[in-house]
Amino acid sequence: MKFTKTHLGWVALLGIFALLGLYGCGGSSSSATKATATGNLSTTNGTTASQVAVTAPSGVSLAIPAATTLLDGSGAPVTGSIATSVSYSTTPADLPAAAQTLPAGTTLAAFADISMGSVKTFSSPVALAISVPAAVAQPGDLLAVYSFDSGTGVWTSAGTYAVDSNGAVSPQVTHLSIWAVFKTATTPPAKPANLTVTPGNGQVTLTWDSVTDATSYNVYYGAGATSLSTKVTGAVSGQAITGLTNGGGYYFAVTAVNAGVESVHSTVASTVLAPAAPTAVTPVGGSGQASLTWAASTGATSYNIYYGTSPGVTAASTSKVVGAVNGQAVTGLTAGSSYYFVVTAVNVSGESPVSAESSVLLAPAAPKGIVVSPGDGQATITWTVATGATSYNIYYDTGSITAASPKLNTAGTVLSATQLDATVTGLQNGIVYNFAVTALDAGGESPVSAIKQGTPNPTSAPGSPTGVTVTQGGAGQAQVSWGTVSGASSYRVYYLQTGTSTAPSSTQVLAGAAYVTSSGTSTTVALPSGSSYWWFAVTALNAAGESGTQNSPKPNGGLTIP
Repeated sequence: MKFTKTHLGWVALLGIFALLGLYGCGGSSSSATKATATGNLSTTNGTTASQVAVTAPSGVSLAIPAATTLLDGSGAPVTGSIATSVSYSTTPADLPAAAQTLPAGTTLAAFADISMGSVKTFSSPVALAISVPAAVAQPGDLLAVYSFDSGTGVWTSAGTYAVDSNGAVSPQVTHLSIWAVFKTATTPPAKPANLTVTPGNGQVTLTWDSVTDATSYNVYYGAGATSLSTKVTGAVSGQAITGLTNGGGYYFAVTAVNAGVESVHSTVASTVLAPAAPTAVTPVGGSGQASLTWAASTGATSYNIYYGTSPGVTAASTSKVVGAVNGQAVTGLTAGSSYYFVVTAVNVSGESPVSAESSVLLAPAAPKGIVVSPGDGQATITWTVATGATSYNIYYDTGSITAASPKLNTAGTVLSATQLDATVTGLQNGIVYNFAVTALDAGGESPVSAIKQGTPNPTSAPGSPTGVTVTQGGAGQAQVSWGTVSGASSYRVYYLQTGTSTAPSSTQVLAGAAYVTSSGTSTTVALPSGSSYWWFAVTALNAAGESGTQNSPKPNGGLTIP
């Protein structure tokens, strides 16, 4: 049948290319004898639209997509009507003599010999359907498709295709010559040997020895040696299997495939992936050290810590702690400095990438050179500067220095980094105090300095007591009292017997060297019973000395001591 331009216009109007002959006839359309049809192939001129039609025998059909151009040997569009011959057979003897030597290990199922002289190619793939006898294969069976090059006399594989529900195999072809469908030998290829698994970050790379006659390989893997449930088809040696879980264990096997026939599994190989990088890395600074915690990485057996004094720490850092544990203390650091840390997780397969970087400012070192200078109810403390300190605290106590001890600056008055002295007031004279200094920065508070002691004392003697009174006490006693003197730690009551009613001077009384000491503002003086003419004077004392007297000596009222 000859197709004219009228026919071609009708095909273009439908928007499809002609489906020629009987497509998908199944086994009933196949013939053991050669079926041949001849016709003309007609095309319009141009590179964007060529309509192709040719009569094909039962068992062969062509599906040519729109805008497909027929090209000659030089790649130029073909115009006009070209005589075409199409043959179909399931018998090897019907093949041209040069093509009767079939690929090793195959049995012919059917072939189509499409001849168009020197014109052989299409600008886009064409679906060529070749019916397969039902006795040879059923829908779903995989068959190998080959093309024959009459110039070289070689069969070339075009891949493996499943028989469709119509009993046909439909490869996509770009040229028309001899196309054949083969059933491969039932003997599978040998299984691949020397499977090697190289773990990476969330993936593995598989390599194996090539297998003779294998056209492709399949990879099977899973979490157990007997549960290889995931399949990767069309794999190649060097195949990367991605999307795996860091720290997880995986098992792998490979099969070889030849024309749809698959070998048994290779020997199973396994690996454990390197862990994922730790997360939530948190350094806590101390004095000259930092403690690090992090979220555990699945599958990790140990961790490494890398650190430095500048951002951008990597696993190449020489400052590191190998075999670290969560909560690891990194010691030997410089107090008052900033440090940057990353952590990696380690297992038998290697080391993870580094974690996100975290940093911490360490607390300063404890101040040194502490000197305590006691005063009257106070003490002045000096020290040397602590590197990096922005302020200081002065702790003081009559016992051990603790976090609960009183400290300077509790009211919010912060000492500056350059103020290296402070005075603690409100202290009790005569009491021994312990003093210590700490340095502070944004990273925290240093340990306490060395403990130094000081005892506040008055710097001058107290004033003289006033309001001295003397009364008769009990038998052999005189009762003396006086007013309180600020700054006095004790009092002395001097007494002198003159035997006359003439009052002596205070100097004479004090020079008598007879006195009693009192911590309060009254005391009892023991005197001989029946004696008389006793005179009394009172002085106040502290660490700086003794007062004088403001009053003349007080008599006992002229009374005789009972």
